[in-house]
Amino acid sequence: MKTILVIEDEQELRESISEMLNFEGYQVITASDGLEGVSQAREHIPDLILCDILMPRMNGYEVLGELKKDLTTAMIPFIFLTALSDQKKIRQGMNTGADDYIVKPFLRKELLEAIESRMHKSDLFKGYADQNLEKLRRNIISFLPHELVTPLNSIISFGEIIKDHASVLSTSELSEMGDFIFQSGKRFYDLVQKYLLYIRFAVNKQSGEPGQSCVNTQSVISSAATQLAESCQRQEDLTTDIQDIPLAISEEELHIMVRELTDNAFKFSIPGEKVNISGYTADDYFELIVKDQGRGISKDTIRQIGAFMQFDREKYEQQGIGLGLFLVRQIAELHQGGIEIESDPQHGTRVSVRIPRA
Repeated sequence: MKTILVIEDEQELRESISEMLNFEGYQVITASDGLEGVSQAREHIPDLILCDILMPRMNGYEVLGELKKDLTTAMIPFIFLTALSDQKKIRQGMNTGADDYIVKPFLRKELLEAIESRMHKSDLFKGYADQNLEKLRRNIISFLPHELVTPLNSIISFGEIIKDHASVLSTSELSEMGDFIFQSGKRFYDLVQKYLLYIRFAVNKQSGEPGQSCVNTQSVISSAATQLAESCQRQEDLTTDIQDIPLAISEEELHIMVRELTDNAFKFSIPGEKVNISGYTADDYFELIVKDQGRGISKDTIRQIGAFMQFDREKYEQQGIGLGLFLVRQIAELHQGGIEIESDPQHGTRVSVRIPRA
């Protein structure tokens, strides 16, 4: 049974609404003012809230503001009941996060239709969220253990060989095994660092220090891209054309974005196929563009980009835990920027990131 909280200071109207909703099969909780309404909402976590605007002790706007501060109540559908005909006041209510409003006096049909509409929308949102959570769980189970265990197995195996047979191994063999251990350790370290970044940007919603800016844009982008090209032994495939413009983002965050985008560009293209990185001014933003000539991504896959998701893993062998594009999007959005992806399977991908200028 769905629960509705009715916050209304007029007793007769409050009781009338309560009786009506009870008759329709809803469980109803009531509050006679905003302060009591906030308390009831936090205690019972209703499925929907009907709230008057003009009330003693705490008005409707203040009620909504308090509930938005708490994660457990922030997503509850919220409908204002108001006698106000002033459009600016109604717009104020919607701008503060209300889902709908009903002007008094209202018909029974109007109220029920508004409630049913918001309930349905809330159910759809919960279903979508549950699907995404299940997809995230499956992706973590599928990719993370394999990507963590693989480099560890190499480290343990070669370490054991060196420990047991060091006296009979040649210098070149020891050097080769040491290189395998180094590369495996670096891969493991990079995976852990990427996961920590996921926690920082996506879970904790933390960016760099407020007010930080990158004044060496060209140098940071070129350095990050070149490092990736060298690690992939594809220096000849990389071209850059970057305007040196101060950006409202830390050098660390810009370096992360370029590294992840460049890594994807090389990962989804083959040696000999060019990867171009450009950056230029576009209004109040800096447009960072990474283009490759690789196998591309389908539109359906682009729409599903999320954490711990890899593209076409069943078709192509690839390393990583599927956080690259997700991290880039999180960092851009934390700075009021954005990301756009254009791709044509077998003809390459173009990723454009908008970053605010300093």
